[in-house]
Amino acid sequence: TAPSLGALDRLRAARGPEVARFVSLQAELARQHRGRLDGAALRFLTSKGAEQATASVVARQRAERFASAGPDLLPWDACCGVGSDLLALAERFDRVLATDLDADTLRCAAANLAHAAPRPGSPPGGRSWLAAVGDAGRAPFQEHLAPRILGLFDPDRRPSGARERRAERWSPSLNEVFHAASQLGGACVKLPPSLDESVLSGPTVGQPVALTWTSLDGEMRELSAWTGLLCADASAREAVSLRSNGQSC
Repeated sequence: TAPSLGALDRLRAARGPEVARFVSLQAELARQHRGRLDGAALRFLTSKGAEQATASVVARQRAERFASAGPDLLPWDACCGVGSDLLALAERFDRVLATDLDADTLRCAAANLAHAAPRPGSPPGGRSWLAAVGDAGRAPFQEHLAPRILGLFDPDRRPSGARERRAERWSPSLNEVFHAASQLGGACVKLPPSLDESVLSGPTVGQPVALTWTSLDGEMRELSAWTGLLCADASAREAVSLRSNGQSC
């Protein structure tokens, strides 16, 4: 709920202008993205992080596919942003890893995860997680664990502010993303739905991939490229239509 001017004045007097601005920003971002993002779970946002965050319904549908790959695997959200996908994975796994290059965005993700409700049936002590500032190409785990890791990569397509259509200029680039993915047990790479499929052939990918185009309430949202364990027994090409109420077809 948006705070009143009086409440903001009292907060500014008690805690300072920076805290008051932060609270006001959170209320405005929650209003702007209501319906697309789960406001009860994503309590802490940044402007860029909220714009780039996966719709909560789409994030939960992806997390189901991660969970179906096996119970002893560990998900790594390599470009976690404010944590929409991360929270969906935490609903399915007791342990999650998260990295992001932007420290402010990562702090929001860590705070969202820390405030998340315990997963039903989770062991005593609750969830275990690691959030660290880091490049998606530098894994926050030892090399021998890589076969048990399921990576989620969402390269920044606006590294300099404007939308960048050249995949080699994304952060990280598409080549870097698929190289990192090839070292893991499986991975999902989030891509723009308009991406030319020819970009995903040859040396750029270097491994079999399954492609899923996902729409939400009739609007195309993203293209997912699945590798390793996450594309086993999957259709090479598929389309998923989701509704905000969680239904799919």
